[in-house]
Amino acid sequence: MKIGFGKYRGRSVDDVAIDDPAYLQWLLTQDWIWVELRTEIEDLLGLDTEKMGRATKLLIDKVSEALQTKGYSDVEAQQKVKRFMKLTSESIDALMTRGHTFNEAKIVLSKLAFVDINVSNDK
Repeated sequence: MKIGFGKYRGRSVDDVAIDDPAYLQWLLTQDWIWVELRTEIEDLLGLDTEKMGRATKLLIDKVSEALQTKGYSDVEAQQKVKRFMKLTSESIDALMTRGHTFNEAKIVLSKLAFVDINVSNDK
């Protein structure tokens, strides 16, 4: 599905999920987006707690591949990525509970050195 408005007009929801998932999160807070787009975004971002979205699966696959080039097995790499994503999600939730917006929380985490996946010193 393509986005028909705003700064990502003409781009697919899949592409935007990889480049700027915060924008899609923001869209979900807007009551003017149509049901089909909302459903597509929720599915893509994996907001159904029982399922991972396509963007999440793609991220796990790409980072897992990079970790495997550093000597991790497929299972170890996927576990490491999922643990990192869980910690990141929990940190964002904690910051938002303290009054930060999603974007502010994302910026805070991106500036912290421990959030960066540094595979070169890991193994």
